[in-house]
Amino acid sequence: MENMAHLFVIHDAQGEDITITQLPVTQAYKILGTYQAAVANQRQQQNVLLNKATHPYRTLALSNVSKRGAWIYYSSVFLRSVGYPLGVCHLTNRQLDQLQGPMVSTTLQKMGYNSRMSRKATFGPTKYGGLDFRDLKIEQGVESIRLLMRHLRT
Repeated sequence: MENMAHLFVIHDAQGEDITITQLPVTQAYKILGTYQAAVANQRQQQNVLLNKATHPYRTLALSNVSKRGAWIYYSSVFLRSVGYPLGVCHLTNRQLDQLQGPMVSTTLQKMGYNSRMSRKATFGPTKYGGLDFRDLKIEQGVESIRLLMRHLRT
């Protein structure tokens, strides 16, 4: 009887019953390529992104690529693959650091810099002597605001 409280039955246009099961708030569901849950710490989405980021990181680490090629790979492959769901995710700063850490270090090495170079210089703008890497914490906020503005304008 307790399970019945989490089931909803609706009828479609032909009169067929459709049963909808209510998920617990901690269980993530996949929609439009992202895993959504009604909790602040989205572990399912983080795990998916970590798995997705592992392949580009290993590929770059094992490749013989030029400095420019490493930057292009970072900006066009890594950022595009893990950056897509950030606007609708609520990953913590720690989760985002875990996600970008290995890729940033490897890219820095391939570009001829020390992998432990200050992240302020790494993520800083080129105008002030930085390398202009994209910090996923900032990207997540920018994408969230961009999404909000898009909804407000329509």
